[in-house]
Amino acid sequence: MAFTIPHSEMSGYPKSRWTYGDFVGVRKLKVAWEDRFNLALELEQYPNNIWPYEDGSDDAIIFDTHSEPLRDSRIQQAGTALAPLASYQHAILTSRYSNRGPKYVNGKYIEEFFTPWNEHHQVDWTNLAWDGPLGTSLLPNEAPSWTYYGIEYVIKFSQLATPPPETLAYVGYINSNAVITYTFNRIFGVGTLLYAGCTLRRKLSLGGVQKWDVSYRFLYKHAGWNKAWRLRRAPNSGHDNCFLKNPGGQQLQLFPSMVF
Repeated sequence: MAFTIPHSEMSGYPKSRWTYGDFVGVRKLKVAWEDRFNLALELEQYPNNIWPYEDGSDDAIIFDTHSEPLRDSRIQQAGTALAPLASYQHAILTSRYSNRGPKYVNGKYIEEFFTPWNEHHQVDWTNLAWDGPLGTSLLPNEAPSWTYYGIEYVIKFSQLATPPPETLAYVGYINSNAVITYTFNRIFGVGTLLYAGCTLRRKLSLGGVQKWDVSYRFLYKHAGWNKAWRLRRAPNSGHDNCFLKNPGGQQLQLFPSMVF
């Protein structure tokens, strides 16, 4: 949105710093005292929330606004005689921007993370033998374990007006569509993401407006989540298609699916 509140940049600002790819910028804006709150609100709206100067990062958004009076003459006492409030001619808003937090993508504040996860499986001991001339077979409790390494994909949305309905409704579902990440060059294939739940946090934003932060957690498995670990899958243990059947003999998938 365009600014509707008159204001000006203070002398000596803006200031900016780059540190190993991280950008931080600071602006000081002079505004009429009675307009300081409305200007702070406008600074949070796109595209006003983006660092406007060429020396910064396109991903740098405002994350902190500090208000203080300009030390000019105090013009009056507002409020009441028993509860006086100071009033000034001008306020200074100090606004800080950074690219280290969420990215502003298609009207949403987004952060994405990849972290590792793993699961352990036993291998089929009946096809294994100890090295040596006798080739002694393994006992059941001597079978080595095998570790499957996967990726946990976390996507966090900040400052949502309401929690999306799927936040709690679709835990345990897998993706029936290809999923494209917002900030990484990555596409997840159909059936490879398992929604493992979320972290939901309520907070109040500027002006006392209720906002929500929600972090979705997805477990990625290259083989797909409707394949299970099969101990005696020929020629060795591994993931295989596995279906449950209902009493009518119809095959049911291990995990239901939906469009993410």
